Amino acid sequence: MRKRPAVRPQPALDLRTAAVASVSDAAGRSLPESASPGGASDRLPVHLDGEIRLLPLGDILYCYADGDRTMVVTRQGELRTRLSLDRLTTRLEPHRFFRCHRAYLVNLTHVRSVIPWTRNAYTLALDGGRDVPLSKHRLHALKDLLGL
Repeated sequence: MRKRPAVRPQPALDLRTAAVASVSDAAGRSLPESASPGGASDRLPVHLDGEIRLLPLGDILYCYADGDRTMVVTRQGELRTRLSLDRLTTRLEPHRFFRCHRAYLVNLTHVRSVIPWTRNAYTLALDGGRDVPLSKHRLHALKDLLGL
């Protein structure tokens, strides 16, 4: 007759401690564990056909504010999210998103080039032939981020 292995008691999970556990991103900011890359926040809730769908972050080209709505743009089209652009920025910056304009947040993995239009106007060319404005005030931050 086989003996059953002894079961070791596991320490109780302290939810208060787990809720405040944090990691740091590349800029040294403290993030909740759920916001760490590869964690539960690698998907974004969006509204589609009366449902809330969880969209993989890699599918997002950019997000933009349009009045009181925030839209998420993918290669397949545009979807609405209830999160403000400021909240999206806080949530997505650790995942290679960049606030390129007051109304736009872009996924840097989909940026193909920076196009100067005039001395003070720039555009980011993205995969799929889409363009997003780059504020002249954010140009230096983008260069620093990309190491240019």
